[in-house]
Amino acid sequence: MILLSKKSVFYIGVILIVALFVLSNFAAGERIEDKLSRVIKLELGLDSDIYRVVETEYQGEKVVLVVIFGNEKAQKSSLGNDIKAGLREYQGKSPVAISVLTRDKEAKFQPYALRVIQNGQTTQVNRVIGITDGFKDGNMPEKVPIDGKVFWGSKGIITLGSSFNPTTPFKIKYGTRSVSFTLASQPKESPQTAEVKQKNKEESRSLMGGESEIETGKESQEKDLKSPISSSKSKSGQGLALLAQFGTLLAITLSFL
Repeated sequence: MILLSKKSVFYIGVILIVALFVLSNFAAGERIEDKLSRVIKLELGLDSDIYRVVETEYQGEKVVLVVIFGNEKAQKSSLGNDIKAGLREYQGKSPVAISVLTRDKEAKFQPYALRVIQNGQTTQVNRVIGITDGFKDGNMPEKVPIDGKVFWGSKGIITLGSSFNPTTPFKIKYGTRSVSFTLASQPKESPQTAEVKQKNKEESRSLMGGESEIETGKESQEKDLKSPISSSKSKSGQGLALLAQFGTLLAITLSFL
């Protein structure tokens, strides 16, 4: 049996306390990003390849950024109509929705300090469009409770430019950290293929006659049975468990509605 002196026990205790302190701070820093990512995915229905959450710092002011690339997947999600409208308006210029959060209401967000990194080159964003009043000026007037704490936020849209190629991997950087995107190209249907599909569809209708209408009715009924209301009833237990797990973090989605 090895006996340790009081001095050795003291040093070991100090090391353990420091280690626990560091680990707890690390976990606390990761918790915001991880939980926000989960909530956004669940509540907004966003694919994980088009959005990123990052906690970063610029000129001594810490902020949390939610960055969403505005392609067709974003339009099919449950993002707020104001954000969707902005993304549609600038769809030819590679739009990106930005939501910024901070604990300090007086802190400033500098949208023009955002940088785009692609093929080893760093450039400024093409344009900054505010959705929340004061976004372009760096103000954050929206009050957002997260995990029992009060955050302040703002949201807007940036564009990367009409000549930007989103299918080439790129990063968006703000302050000390950046987020990476690797978006797959979306194959476009040729006019010939579309014409063949339409012709086959019309021939199918003429051959099936009334049966096609019956099948359409069945499909409609099946869609009704699979509606979000039915799904929410069948998964109510999961919903309650998630609410218990995330608590007031669900309020972050209000900044997108």
